[in-house]
Amino acid sequence: MQLLMLLAISACCIFLGGALGQIILLSYYNEEVPPIGEIKPMLVLVYYGVAHVFAHVVVFFTFLRVTKFKWLDLFPPVKFNWIYLLALPFIAVGGLLIVGYLSELSLSFFESQGYHNILHQKELQASEMMPLLLHNNPAQLILSVFVMAVLPAVGEELIYRGILQTRIQQATGHTHFAIVITAIIFSAMHFQPVDLLAIAFMGIVLGYVFVYSGNIWLSIALHFMFNAWQIIMAYVMPELFAE
Repeated sequence: MQLLMLLAISACCIFLGGALGQIILLSYYNEEVPPIGEIKPMLVLVYYGVAHVFAHVVVFFTFLRVTKFKWLDLFPPVKFNWIYLLALPFIAVGGLLIVGYLSELSLSFFESQGYHNILHQKELQASEMMPLLLHNNPAQLILSVFVMAVLPAVGEELIYRGILQTRIQQATGHTHFAIVITAIIFSAMHFQPVDLLAIAFMGIVLGYVFVYSGNIWLSIALHFMFNAWQIIMAYVMPELFAE
């Protein structure tokens, strides 16, 4: 029942977030919003930021309110271990290398199977993201990091590791099962078939970091590292992405 409730709350909040984002865009473009590839990058980031807040952060706190859960019910206090914090950069680097390999493996598979429509859709998504990544505007970089790295890291970890993984683990009593199932759902909700395996692996890594550290902020920090890497690298070395 709680999972169905979470789904219903998510659907409502995603709709509200999308509607508010459209209102913001309409307030700038007046009558008709152009295709996303023609919208100013800063406005696109504002739209994505609003969508992320409603789709994750608002959903999380609404779920707590409706179910009467408290923060400590999901995240009981644990003794902070500096070893986990020091290990995060190494986990991030190793994870990114494996994620890159899995992405290339999946891409080769889809190409060999002739899934041209899916590959074309991925190319369209990548082309829409390029104006957000390839630029020389420091203000846009700061907003990009906040919208595309900070907000997803906080919101998605609260939802997927905080609620979903925790409740599945409590309901089944199986930690590894909860981590894997949550990672699969986490990957599926990104709606990126080519990167399904890579995102699922990232979800598994985040799940184990949360379980072994007992600290949601460490999985949030690792998630941020995963997301921020591409944004910063595109800003520092745009020639790699332009190719």
